Amino acid sequence: MSTYEFIPDRKTVPAFTQAEKDQLKKGNKQLPERELRGGSGLESFIFHLLMAFRHPKQLFRPLLRNKAILLPLSLPKLVTAAVSPSFILLFTAEIWDVGINMPNSVAIMFAVMSIMGASFYLVTIQSLFLPRKEKRILTEHLAVANTTIYLSIFLGCIGLFLMVGLLMLFMELYVFPSDLIQTWPTLNKQAVELTDLVRLAAFISTVGVTTGALAGGFESRAVIRQLSLFKRPK
Repeated sequence: MSTYEFIPDRKTVPAFTQAEKDQLKKGNKQLPERELRGGSGLESFIFHLLMAFRHPKQLFRPLLRNKAILLPLSLPKLVTAAVSPSFILLFTAEIWDVGINMPNSVAIMFAVMSIMGASFYLVTIQSLFLPRKEKRILTEHLAVANTTIYLSIFLGCIGLFLMVGLLMLFMELYVFPSDLIQTWPTLNKQAVELTDLVRLAAFISTVGVTTGALAGGFESRAVIRQLSLFKRPK
């Protein structure tokens, strides 16, 4: 619809064009806005999922706009809190024994659970979720906004995991002598393959992401500024 325009000699009420009528009908399908009043934690979780599927464009546009996977680059405190213990673990004999002898399924499950837990802890401890209206009312678009916030932090934790993991893998390949690793007395295998080093790097990175999240290494204002939930004025 066009912007406001004042015509002093107008005598009748202007009529809507067909395009404007179609736009109003399209918007009318989403009114009134769905709400969840009261509701348990499980009901709130299901409501968030349903509203996310109902508004995929409103959910994914901010994720593409804010480049959430690169969020750690804007949060140096979070990166420092994750990288510092990772360097210490990398030079510890026990972490090599655990990482190399750990099954791939366990390493993957541990990484997924840790990243999901870290992202939920961050949005909770930093109070990033948008507040509800009075009387514990969770509205439709508020649920979409909260889902976008969580997914942004979740992708940010994935980006942090990849960043720390690649750094650890680089250290394993080019810093540690291969003959030293292969003659490690507590290892049950003589040859350490590339898959073993990748699994170890992923394991150390998972621990780093967890410790970084527990340290709460960023300010909520910086995160909100990077999330880009709404279009910025041109």
